[in-house]
Amino acid sequence: MYPFVLGLHNILRWLVLLSAVYTLVLLIPGLGGRRVWGRRERVAASSFTGLMYLQLLVGLALYIGVSPYMQGILDNFGAALKNSETRFFAVTHIGGMLLAVLFAHLGNVLCGRRETDQGSRLEMTHDGYVRRHGLIHRRLLILAPNGRELRGEDVLLPAGRSSRR
Repeated sequence: MYPFVLGLHNILRWLVLLSAVYTLVLLIPGLGGRRVWGRRERVAASSFTGLMYLQLLVGLALYIGVSPYMQGILDNFGAALKNSETRFFAVTHIGGMLLAVLFAHLGNVLCGRRETDQGSRLEMTHDGYVRRHGLIHRRLLILAPNGRELRGEDVLLPAGRSSRR
């Protein structure tokens, strides 16, 4: 079982990397306000985040019970921390990957900016409420051209509906 799970973890690493590059290629033009992010960008960002979650789960399976290497480290954790190689797998690798998954999740909060006659229009959505409540949160902010007035709107939409008007 260990070789299969380790192989899956290795394959997922490359899928996560390819997904990250693809997602960045799609999302970077929208950061400058030149393009509004749409369904394709949201699907890419969600797919990347989902692959990160899957990679984390497979990694945790290796960390907690499948890997004989990790079992040796966990059996004598104090001694493992004194060795740089075992400390890397016991603490640094898992800690870094947990942070990476956290940032991937936070990065899945989508934001699109465009200039209109009304001023700068900023639309943001996130899916943090989908799993528990089946809702997507959408926030719209409009900054007047002179920068002296800020108007906004928050809307909760059913997850099946488009989050863009």
